[in-house]
Amino acid sequence: ESKNWGSFFVRFSWFDTEGRMEHMSPASQAQDLQYTFDFKQVCTGPFLKFLEEGVMAVQVRAYDRGVAAGELDIVKQKLKLTEDELDRMKKQVEEERS
Repeated sequence: ESKNWGSFFVRFSWFDTEGRMEHMSPASQAQDLQYTFDFKQVCTGPFLKFLEEGVMAVQVRAYDRGVAAGELDIVKQKLKLTEDELDRMKKQVEEERS
């Protein structure tokens, strides 16, 4: 039950990781567990072969309720998303000025 857990996140492999679960979703509060995989992969021959024959490993992990590491991870990931958005906006402003 989600009431036993503080937050969840998903680790997963993809075309670029050769089966290693190197990608990680942002941590979500237990009651909000949902994640959409957003892949921006160029459709090439090797990628199409991966889609036909490859394997994607997915692991759902959770932090115990009250574990500070889980809450800290959520804050760090929110900070990263905010920094990425700021970088994107700065680039957009620079392009508009050019």
